[in-house]
Amino acid sequence: MADEIPTLKAQDAVELLAEWSLNITVEEINKPTTQTVQAIYDEMIWQLLHIRLDDLDGPRNIIMQDMDNSELYGEGLKLRMFFHLVRHLCTRAGVEGFSLQDVARPDGLRLRKTLSIVRNLLAFKNERADFINSTIQRMEDAKQREQELLEEEQRLREEYNAMLYVFTTADRAIEISDFVRT
Repeated sequence: MADEIPTLKAQDAVELLAEWSLNITVEEINKPTTQTVQAIYDEMIWQLLHIRLDDLDGPRNIIMQDMDNSELYGEGLKLRMFFHLVRHLCTRAGVEGFSLQDVARPDGLRLRKTLSIVRNLLAFKNERADFINSTIQRMEDAKQREQELLEEEQRLREEYNAMLYVFTTADRAIEISDFVRT
């Protein structure tokens, strides 16, 4: 796990989670349960990606359409998708070795380390938000300009082809009149 990031104290973790509108106690941080960490990771995903656990219902239902006995697998598949998303996010954030054990049998110290890394990532995201938003805006402007230029190119090609047709037709008319005179 990213050793250079100091591990949050339990009280600091509680304060961070309170900022996320989660009412978690110091005791729940020190001895977390599966339900506690699921709520925390659900909120973590919301803070970073604006995705909720319930947002996975649509993709889950699509997957389950072709499954036999899909009612048996519905919640398990949703939780598996959730875990995959959390693991991917934690791995990208720098949490080493994030596994199902971090959700099924959570450890207070590991949870605090994970929250430390996520807090650091959120701070970076917020710090860089203006740059990221301006970069996204420039990309969108460039795409729009590209589309305008493609439309202009198409218009000019059509205009060129129309002029070429007129000149070709005029040249043929001249050739025909020369042929008729001879």
